[in-house]
Amino acid sequence: HRPEVCYVAGGWVHDNSIKSNFLSRSNKQIPCLLHRFHKSSVGYEEIVVLNFYVLNGWIIRSESGFSGLGWRTPNIAGNPARFVAQVQISSGLENSVRAIARDITGRILSFFPDENGIVQAANDFRVETGAGRMSR
Repeated sequence: HRPEVCYVAGGWVHDNSIKSNFLSRSNKQIPCLLHRFHKSSVGYEEIVVLNFYVLNGWIIRSESGFSGLGWRTPNIAGNPARFVAQVQISSGLENSVRAIARDITGRILSFFPDENGIVQAANDFRVETGAGRMSR
């Protein structure tokens, strides 16, 4: 779920959402949204949520890139890079979500097919193929 839906359903009050970017370890500008919530039921608590989506290997800021009927059509061509994943990081401090996002985004993205259907992390692992043989 989008943070604006999920956190509110969990009792948080949505204060605002802003478009932002962060710099990954590979110096790539990553678009994201920063959401701020608070809860005042038992004391006062604030949380910052950084999120973005990976859509068919492209990084996008919001779910508008995959909403609607056009996204729900069958994958007749069998395109291996047709997917969506949400990356969502939360903390009480904005600098913490930005630091974690900077540190982990490159590795996370390596596990998803890029726009050409290539999974970079597949080159990092050795897999047992049967009969005790290992392959890359």
